[in-house]
Amino acid sequence: MTKKQLIAIGATVTLLLLMFFGLGTKPKIENEGPAMASKSAPKEELENILKSGREGLKDSIQQKEAVLQKAFVESGTTEKKFKSLKGLASFWYEQGNSGISGIYAKKIAELLNTAESWQIAGTTFRIALQSPNDLNAGFYQSQAQKAFEQAIKLDTANIGYKVQEAMVFVDRPEEGNPMKGILMLRELNQKYPKNAEVIVQLGRLSIKTGQWQKAIDRFTQAIALEPQEKSLNCLLAEAYAGAGNTAEADRFSKKCPRK
Repeated sequence: MTKKQLIAIGATVTLLLLMFFGLGTKPKIENEGPAMASKSAPKEELENILKSGREGLKDSIQQKEAVLQKAFVESGTTEKKFKSLKGLASFWYEQGNSGISGIYAKKIAELLNTAESWQIAGTTFRIALQSPNDLNAGFYQSQAQKAFEQAIKLDTANIGYKVQEAMVFVDRPEEGNPMKGILMLRELNQKYPKNAEVIVQLGRLSIKTGQWQKAIDRFTQAIALEPQEKSLNCLLAEAYAGAGNTAEADRFSKKCPRK
């Protein structure tokens, strides 16, 4: 995965976390119990991940986590549970541990059972996948997949959730089926040929594999579909630069909002 892809994912989940975990908004409770379609991870596995995460914290930070955990254990009403889980998810994200943050984001999703909350859980687990040597990467991948599957069930019209599910397998290719994520994206492209989000992800993959002309064609198509998305000019500039066309790279670089 390229640095720009990581930045894009990080920006997305940061925005979602700020919107969902950080603003103190009162949630709309869709379901008082956990989502039946969600299968919990083995308790021992979760406890080991949490234990490992806590061991890496300074004593003062551990005390803060303990206070948050106590508030969750003692929470009675759904609103209090949401508030305490929000605090725990934000705490672990701030510590740079997106995996444990995802665990609590999933608990929130089970509590609210909305497509958006499941998307946030899945995206948070996707962040955790960016550490390829993490021994828990397989767990994070399965949790991300399940979260996006649940989001899709609740909002079948949202193509973005399907794209993100495919990207789980691009982030961490399955052993024995390394093309799964790419094939999922290609299938979405065939089904939704004018969906810019699908085209952009395929374009990013073209950059990653050095297929510069394919990347140029895809980003050009995406810009035609979504001309208001000025950030696409940055990607097209990168593709032209990779192809050795410095004139076009400079032209689109000037349109890039980061410049």
